[in-house]
Amino acid sequence: MRSREQIKAAADAMRTAENADSYVPFDPLTGAIRADWPSSVRDSADLLAAAPVAIFVENRGTFSRGRATLVEAIRDRRIGSLVAYTFEVLGVGAAVENMWLAAHSFGLVATFMGDVVVAEDAIGRMFSISGDLVGVLVLGHPLPNAPRPRRDDEPVEGLVTWHN
Repeated sequence: MRSREQIKAAADAMRTAENADSYVPFDPLTGAIRADWPSSVRDSADLLAAAPVAIFVENRGTFSRGRATLVEAIRDRRIGSLVAYTFEVLGVGAAVENMWLAAHSFGLVATFMGDVVVAEDAIGRMFSISGDLVGVLVLGHPLPNAPRPRRDDEPVEGLVTWHN
């Protein structure tokens, strides 16, 4: 998405989402919120609002039929459905990484943010997303004083630690 107005509208939807200030991971067994993790929704919304390009990532649930279906699945069928959903999300992640690497090869910087899910319904309506909103890949230009990326022909000694 390159429309500044649409990107800013998505960022505003994140900021005004009902649980924007409390959106943090939780324990799936107990439902307890991870109090040691602060919400990053507002920081993510600020970054999104400043982005020149945003790629909203959707999982259409080709195999699993999406998160809502998983929630409603009969217990005996849920395991297979979770496996299918995992494969879908892994594929989406590989596609995101490829876009990220392509952007990097053009000298752009990128970051992926899952916090947009806090405003999934609003953002889904904005961009006609019918599946599960997975996140957004934000692309931009590096800041003027940012360290330049390492070239492929530069040594990696000191940057990589090898463990046997």
